[in-house]
This record gives sequence, C-alpha cells and structure tokens, in this order.
Amino acid sequence: MSGIPLERVDENTLVIPKEWNVGMNVPGVIYANREIGKSLKDDRSLEQVVNVAMLPGIVQASMGMPDIHWGYGFPIGGVAGFAVKDGIISPGGVGYDINCGVTLVGTDLELSEVKPHIDEILEKLFLRIPSGMSKKASLKINSGQMDEILSGGLKWAVENGYAVEKDMEHTEEKGMMKQVNPENVSVEARKRGAVQLGTLGSGNHFLEIQGVEKILDGERADSFNIRRGKATIIIHTGSRGLGHQVATDFVREIQKGGEEVVTSAGDRQLSSVYFQSDMGQRYYGAMNAAANFGFVNRQIIVSRIRSVFGEVMHMDPDEMGMNIVYSLAHNIARVERHITDGGSMDLVVHRKGATRAFPGSRMGAGSPFHRYGHPVIIPGDMGTASYVLAGTEENLEKSFGSTCHGAGRLLSRKKSVESFSSAEVIRKMNLSGISIRSASPGVVSEEAPGSYKNIDEVVATVAGSGLSIPVARLIPIGVVKG
Repeated sequence: MSGIPLERVDENTLVIPKEWNVGMNVPGVIYANREIGKSLKDDRSLEQVVNVAMLPGIVQASMGMPDIHWGYGFPIGGVAGFAVKDGIISPGGVGYDINCGVTLVGTDLELSEVKPHIDEILEKLFLRIPSGMSKKASLKINSGQMDEILSGGLKWAVENGYAVEKDMEHTEEKGMMKQVNPENVSVEARKRGAVQLGTLGSGNHFLEIQGVEKILDGERADSFNIRRGKATIIIHTGSRGLGHQVATDFVREIQKGGEEVVTSAGDRQLSSVYFQSDMGQRYYGAMNAAANFGFVNRQIIVSRIRSVFGEVMHMDPDEMGMNIVYSLAHNIARVERHITDGGSMDLVVHRKGATRAFPGSRMGAGSPFHRYGHPVIIPGDMGTASYVLAGTEENLEKSFGSTCHGAGRLLSRKKSVESFSSAEVIRKMNLSGISIRSASPGVVSEEAPGSYKNIDEVVATVAGSGLSIPVARLIPIGVVKG
C-alpha cells in the first residue's frame, strides 16, 4: 500500500479520509505537529492505521498517537475502540508484552542527596533486579501462588509484603483486573512467568533514576506530590514471558481460522476474533490475568528499589517519602463506556503502545485523583527527558481518554546498532551526567537517544491537541537498561 493521503486539519492533527479506501469503516486520525509529521512520510505505520480502520465494529476512528511507529498488527501508538456488541478483540491490537507499562515512584529526597551515591545505587539495583532477555529471578513461586497473582494482581503483593495498600490506590484498576480467566493461561506461559517475576527484561525496558527539573502545572504537581528538585524513579517493563506466551498461544489459535475469526485482508497480523465469541472471551480473560502478572512484576521491582535506596541512604521508605505516584499499562484492551457519534456505548478500547489519560470525572469520588485525573507518564529516551502529565475531559471524546506512551522510535533496532557505537553512546551520556548499567553493549546501541523522536515535540503535540496537560519535566541521572 502506498500513496496514503494525509490531510492536515489543524496544527496537531492529520487525517486519512475514510473515502480513500473503500474498505475503511472509519477515517484514520494521527496526532502529529508539523515536526512530528515530517517523520511520517512513507512510514509503514500508516498502512497499519488503514488496516485497523477496516476491522468490524470499529467506531469513530483508527488513531495514531504522536509516538506512532511500525508494530505487530496495530501500529505502536495505535488506539481503536470496537463495539462490544459486534466488534472484535485483537492480540495484535494489544501486543505480545501484555501490560507493558510504567511505574513512577516519587521521593522526598533532594536530587543533590542522591547524586553522590548514584553509582552505588545503580550497581545494587543492577544486581538485584535481573535484566536481559532470558534472565531469571531469584524469587520463585509455586502454582498456587501463580494462580493468586493471575487472579488478584497486587492483592497478592500486599499480602506477601511487596506492596502496601497505598500502592494499590496509585495503580491503574488498583493493580487488579477483575474479568480474569487464569485457567486459559497455558502451562507454558505459567512456566515462563514463574522464573521471571521481579525482572526487567530486555529491549526498551528500563529503570531510571531521575530528578524533577521543571514544574509545568503547579496545582496538579502538588496534587501528585511532585516537587522540583526531588528524585524520582521510573520502571518500564511488563508481563515478561508469561504475557508473550499468552499472546503467542492465542495468535496461533486465531490464525487457524473458524467462524469466530475475522481475517484481515490487509494484514494477517491483524487476524482477530469477535469479542463476544467463546474465543474472544477466553483471550480477554487470559490477557487480564497476564496484566495482573505485569502489575505484580513492576511492584516487586518497586520493593527492591525501596530496599536498595534504604541501604544506601540509611533511611526507611517512609523517611524517604518513597511512594508510587502512579503505575499504568501501555499494551491492553479494556471494556469502557464512551460517548461516540452513535451515543453512549460500551467499547473494547485497544491501546497498543498507548495509555489511558483519564480526567478526574472517571476516577471516582474515593480516588486520590478524583480532582485532576490520574498522572500520565511519558518517558523519553535514556539521554533526554520524561514527562508527567494529566488527562483532560475533552480527550474522552477525542481518543477515548488516551495518549502516547513514549517518544516513539525513529530508527529500527537494526539501524540503530549500525548507526551508534555503544561506547560512544555511554561516553556522551556520562559527559551529560548520566550513569548507565546495561545487560549488553548491543542494547545501548539499540536504545541510543538518536533512535527516538524528540520527546519535547511529542509532548508539545500531546498538549497542543488536548490529549493531556504537561505537569512536570524529569531528567535522568542514572539508567539501568534491560
């Protein structure tokens, strides 16, 4: 597919008209300012936006966030809502790393207090939080514990000393997806997950120690307990081999075909299944169980961060004010009620490399975020900034309360390895005051800052299009890469 038209409707929005292809049920909408838009010329992710627009039951638009780039099935940075009644659910619209997401931990520590200890902290974190593709955890769980994790998510972490109740309040869905079917998580998936709980993984998974460089919205920052000059930590990882195997199992089953299956003429990776079908419900329940595993995986990493900081700083977590600001999912499909052209309806909202950005009206009166909505965390690359933002009311109708999940790749991993020397990347980061520990030299080249879009431009688009409100800018001083 080539020659896909992109019509600019405002400074931050591009549209692929529905009329361009007879198979499209809805238009394509990509949020990109003029600078981001330059990177989309001849980008294959536009083909994926079009293919998603052809799927049954899709409403409103096939959307791309400012970090959009080529992925499996959906583009990474892709968002789409499908009617529960007659729409689909697609493993390619969720991704292989189910509940890949981020957790932001805030502290009362001044960055100046942490900097003298950064190398010791990084070394201890690197040793205690296994990173790399096949790394196994020191924590081993039995089949009964696995069932409890898949069913109850962070409830298990609280009961076993890895979390406190407040951590649940500051996690999406309190870290406990309810519509779960652990029995549909295969033996192989359980086997892979049993030895990977509390591990970082590989690729773009990371742990960063950062400092709050700038407050952009004081009132919201205060409500999130984010203050200028304080140290923060971001963890980016997901459900590891367990989630990957859940996706693999259902992709294989769906691609065998059957009455429940919808085969995409444009892309076999978009083979989907009707949500209300038996297979659709089995996948949804298994996906939610894998999401619970992902929440627990990040939480165990948080517990080890608290332990390491306590040892190095000779303080306990309460003294350090080491609390979760928010933990949220990137790769997930959720049943949510939204207002669309057809009125209020239940949708299966797919967010692939995208995240919720719900305003306060969606958080509930008992939530600590009922006024401003929950924090949105958008990491940049390991050499630049990350942002904390908040959702907007208007975005519920724009993109079902969604926003992007990061800066978004400009170069493929192969191209990055060819373009950047790991030694040179590390040298430049050190000169910028950023220490790094990595599982391999190759991953440093793959994740070099030049491999990603400019995070400031991405966030400018997010803000300009009304998807989220910037609250704070964070800069890294220490990085652990998977």
